[in-house]
Amino acid sequence: KSHRCPTRKEAENWISKTISECGDQMLKEADNAGKQIEVRVSDNMKVSVYIEYFLSLNVTNAGSRTREGYYSAAGYIVKSVANGGIGDLRLKDLSDRLINKFFDLMLDKYGQATIDKTYLVLSMALKYAYKKHYISENPIEDVKKPKSRKVTEKVEAYTEQEEKMILDKAKDFPEVYPM
Repeated sequence: KSHRCPTRKEAENWISKTISECGDQMLKEADNAGKQIEVRVSDNMKVSVYIEYFLSLNVTNAGSRTREGYYSAAGYIVKSVANGGIGDLRLKDLSDRLINKFFDLMLDKYGQATIDKTYLVLSMALKYAYKKHYISENPIEDVKKPKSRKVTEKVEAYTEQEEKMILDKAKDFPEVYPM
């Protein structure tokens, strides 16, 4: 389950509490601001817990809209498998097959921008996990960025004649449409 905290202190407390359920190997990490935080990593760490941890370390200095986009994308990842996510899987059990299956469930429901952002967040998180030796291989390396299959309505532009008619009518209402 995704969890948003309004303050950094609340985020650190939530992460510490949640990760404490995962094992007993403690690591010291520095976040983007250089502050040291303790992290527990184990074979039982769930993807949802790791994604929250990753975002807490790596998006603290990002702009508010960027952070919002990352957390929104993370929301798709951290769902349970039953709800179309991979959040309740163990981080070490992720494979390219499972990641492809996860994205395949998204392709008919979501547009390309949502899929791209979700792929970006998952890719960054797994690259970091591999770099820090939380996982022995990066399962997203062999996963091509998926393409949305969502059917969208075709939008038709006005013809020149229709544009001219609209502008002519707008002249009748100068207080609403000053020209």
